[in-house]
Amino acid sequence: MTDPAKPRARFVVLYDTPSDVDAFERHYDDVHIPLVRQYPGAAPVHPQS
Repeated sequence: MTDPAKPRARFVVLYDTPSDVDAFERHYDDVHIPLVRQYPGAAPVHPQS
């Protein structure tokens, strides 16, 4: 259960299928995921395919 005194935000990002799926996933894993994990208290990131 979450503490109501601590507001939470949830982000859902949808992408069209990229022309180079492997390059897209590498960039996402190597750049975007580490950026999100820098935020204190960030919940785990669960990329879905």
